[in-house]
Amino acid sequence: VNQERRQVFDLPVVGLEVSEYRGATLKCLQCGHQTTGRFPSHVSNPVQHRPRIGATINYLQNCQLIPVERISQFLGDLFVKDSVLNHLHYAATVRQGLAQFEEQAKQAVKASVVVNFDASGFYVGTQRCWLHSASTPEMTYYG
Repeated sequence: VNQERRQVFDLPVVGLEVSEYRGATLKCLQCGHQTTGRFPSHVSNPVQHRPRIGATINYLQNCQLIPVERISQFLGDLFVKDSVLNHLHYAATVRQGLAQFEEQAKQAVKASVVVNFDASGFYVGTQRCWLHSASTPEMTYYG
């Protein structure tokens, strides 16, 4: 028997998986004390992303260098645009919180006996840009 094979590849249907958590506040009928249910530790906001969505947004912005507006448009077409912008705002807040660490990295490089320096060139559009790094055996600073 002679068989011929043909294969067709396609992406799976894209959809969001949403988990809803509810916390009720109940009042004791005898003493009047109110008790509120607790949410799981990873559920800290009324609406938030799970790690895969955040990782996808970070990948598109930082590895593929896609502008925020286009990421928002792309993911907004697939999902909900406002949540993308909320994630990008959160990422900016995290970057601001890293300012102290950045200063510590600079100080560690300055204090080190051995430091490796490197500069890598790349293009953004037609403009030449540089990524400079200074590293010690324990720490690397990028600028």
